[in-house]
Amino acid sequence: MASRACRAACTADLGSSTPPLLRTTSLVHLLASSFLRPGDVAVDATCGRGRDALVLARLVLHPDRMGRLHGLDLHPSALESTQQLLQAHLDDVQLEHVHLHRANHADMAHHVDADVALVLFNLGYLPGAKEDGLYTRASTTRMALDASQEILKDNGAVVITTYVGHPGGVEEDEAVSTWMHSRPSQSWTTGCWRFANRKDAPRTYVAVKHVR
Repeated sequence: MASRACRAACTADLGSSTPPLLRTTSLVHLLASSFLRPGDVAVDATCGRGRDALVLARLVLHPDRMGRLHGLDLHPSALESTQQLLQAHLDDVQLEHVHLHRANHADMAHHVDADVALVLFNLGYLPGAKEDGLYTRASTTRMALDASQEILKDNGAVVITTYVGHPGGVEEDEAVSTWMHSRPSQSWTTGCWRFANRKDAPRTYVAVKHVR
């Protein structure tokens, strides 16, 4: 059951007639709330403008059980936007448990210790910065997925949203799909949500690491 804070975060800024659970952002945030508890470690592997990071922070940074949030992005303005958003909504104690890294998501294992409950990816390009040519790429995203499985704790999850409408987006989606399909069923459960009648709509993948 999603917490009241998470339900509010999931339904904020929707502004569309599409039912909430059919909106990619709301679905992703609901998935995050099902895997994260206060005191957990969460990773936003692609910070963007920081909205996902804020949802993750509210789920794991609780006064009674303070977890950790790691955020990664190569784009300096993404980290700046994320930091400003978190500073506006979190208190000083919570902010002490937030670690932002200017780094490629493929290198997350160099910045994040093990026992991570959730790694969240929102692929593509930084909103509002499409023209700078800084996209996530299939090659480094495959490396990032491999890195994420090394730092996940048992019953931890990877949630990843892909977009096919930008250069390299189709190849990146295919790389993610291949990675998901190649996880052994004895130790992983994987799945995908996509709109059946919208060819270029985002796809959301989930991979859950089983208890050994």
